[in-house]
Amino acid sequence: MSIEKGSGSEQINEDLKSKEGVIDLICSSKNYADLCAKCDRIKKANGGVYPDFWFEVVNQSGLLSRVEDSFDKKK
Repeated sequence: MSIEKGSGSEQINEDLKSKEGVIDLICSSKNYADLCAKCDRIKKANGGVYPDFWFEVVNQSGLLSRVEDSFDKKK
């Protein structure tokens, strides 16, 4: 499922409420500023807070660290 595709902001917000949508968006980050902007989009789509699964799926799994490490390798 692609975050960028869909019919309107309602579809995008719905994708950002799912684990798959959040993972896809985070993994598509190009640099730290892009990652921060995407995290803000996720919070906004979830009523101003991170979704309940955020800590487990993004932090505890190591996803965030792997994405941030990839920025160093792209330089």
